Amino acid sequence: NNSTINSSIYSSPFYPTYDKFGRIVAGNTLEYGKDFNHLNYPSCVYLDSKKNIYICDTENNRIMKYSRDNPTNGTIIVDAFSAISSPKDLYIDQKTDDVYILDRSELNCYRVLYLLKNPTQTKVIIILNGNRCEALSIDFDNHRNIYVSETENHRIVKWLSPNYDEFIVVAGNGKPGKLLHQLTSPRGIYINKINNDLYIADYKRIQLWTSGSTIGKTIVRTSFFSPYDIKQDRYSNLYVTDDVSHTIQLFSQSIEATGLEGITIFGIPKKRTYKDGLINATDYLYGPKGLYLDDTNGDLYVADSNFHRILKISINGQFIPGKKINSSLYSCDLPMNITWQTNNAIVIVNFTNKYFSVEELYIDKKNNFFFIDKYNNKIQKYSSWGIINIISQGLMEPKSIYVDSSTDDIYILDMNSNSMENIYRVQLWQQNSANGIVLINGTGKSNSMIVDQNLNIYISEYDNNRIKKWLKHTNYTISITVIGNGWDYYGNYLLSNLDKFYLDEKNEIIYIVNFKKSHIIKWRLGNEKRTGEIIYSNQILSSVLGVTFDCNMNIYFFNSSSDGIYQINILTNQIRKIVTWTANYNIQSKSIQGFKFDSFGNLYLHIMERFYWNHFENNRIIKYSIIR
Repeated sequence: NNSTINSSIYSSPFYPTYDKFGRIVAGNTLEYGKDFNHLNYPSCVYLDSKKNIYICDTENNRIMKYSRDNPTNGTIIVDAFSAISSPKDLYIDQKTDDVYILDRSELNCYRVLYLLKNPTQTKVIIILNGNRCEALSIDFDNHRNIYVSETENHRIVKWLSPNYDEFIVVAGNGKPGKLLHQLTSPRGIYINKINNDLYIADYKRIQLWTSGSTIGKTIVRTSFFSPYDIKQDRYSNLYVTDDVSHTIQLFSQSIEATGLEGITIFGIPKKRTYKDGLINATDYLYGPKGLYLDDTNGDLYVADSNFHRILKISINGQFIPGKKINSSLYSCDLPMNITWQTNNAIVIVNFTNKYFSVEELYIDKKNNFFFIDKYNNKIQKYSSWGIINIISQGLMEPKSIYVDSSTDDIYILDMNSNSMENIYRVQLWQQNSANGIVLINGTGKSNSMIVDQNLNIYISEYDNNRIKKWLKHTNYTISITVIGNGWDYYGNYLLSNLDKFYLDEKNEIIYIVNFKKSHIIKWRLGNEKRTGEIIYSNQILSSVLGVTFDCNMNIYFFNSSSDGIYQINILTNQIRKIVTWTANYNIQSKSIQGFKFDSFGNLYLHIMERFYWNHFENNRIIKYSIIR
């Protein structure tokens, strides 16, 4: 009987972190084999009360036992000679050390075996015959009922103790589907021993079925997610192996703490090959399956199936979710309906180099001007003395910057030039430093970055259709997904080609301009529904080239098909044209490369005008002064 965890001996922190490198505790090479120190695609791992390690050595048709400190000297507990076949999962009673094994029956279905005290004999206590009824996981409740995940039947059944000759269906209806009363090829399951809540690793989602319920609740859903096994600690954190991204993910009950996609606590989220494993064997996984959580200390054991080994991953500390922002620092003195002297533009800078193109115009809290020169991979600053190159090396396609006005440190979003793949990075250039420090290496393309007052960094991942928040207090080693679920077509929260966004820190809201779908989305951080609200939709947004916000969260954009700048009032959803340019038929094209407000409400624009004759270009920064 796996009783409730004794809190007096439980020492795991609320939000645990783990060693980057695991330790091999069984299967000490990356090759499969049949001798005592090899495994062959193991699928489960479990510890008894003495912390001996039991393993489903699936393709070798046996259960192996290893002592906690000797990964090279395993013992065969039961094998094919005892009629065991392709074991998938096992369960050990922590009070009695009784062992229960889920394997495949002769008729290609499943059965549950009880390992007798004579360690070479088993007793069949459950058998289900038929076609296409493979099962992958078992668990027990406190009444010794046995739950089985019938993967091919798309359901979870409960075999009733003490005789186990009857079962009832507790989740799923036997037909694959994404509705709340359905499951699709469920794999790992976990029973909460206190309230009998049933957690299910279903197709691309984690489902919760409360005791006696006829429908489930989706508590995790994401396209980058192929859950295999699932465990829960006393704080209700969920630990999930993902055998497609080759990681172990942590999901807390608080979306604000671990985000929509959880945080990766071990592994590198990318497909790994056998050759990769030979180079660096213990900091990532390849097709992880069964997971065991040591209740006494929080350590994890994982069946790293495609590397034919068991890894122990030791807990090494904790992280604390970021502190709330100080809302008193945020005030806006601008009226909602601002007007500007649009007939009297002031030229601030005339760029003589036509190959200078501003990727982003940035104005810090001291009203200093910074430009990203995307053609020349430079960051430049404007002052009354002219333009100064402040960073002219070490950048690759810079996209976005943030300047910490208290230190003059500069954070730069660019691409990693040392990688053949699309990997964005964030560098920190401290004042007077000759080189940048790489803080973040992300996956995919990104064009937009925002840094909050606690120096957490928000990045829109254009390829992955999500916004990630990289946490300052973890030295940017942990990121959480705050918006989006990638290419997941289960609901209306898909954010295709996500690009420009704005963070309202005071109200914990992110506004997203989705050009592809021609609408603006308001997304409240920590939203349990995991979806945003469309607050404005208009085809005019489909050809937007530039976007900015004022401190009232009004949205401004330049549309390539019209000669002017528009404002959208987010309170009234009204749109008005605030700047209109007189038609000039000598101009071939006009575009705004960047535009921003200073702290007084003056509007600055970088405009490029290309003329038909002589390929001449106007390349300049202009200012529209606010009318008070």
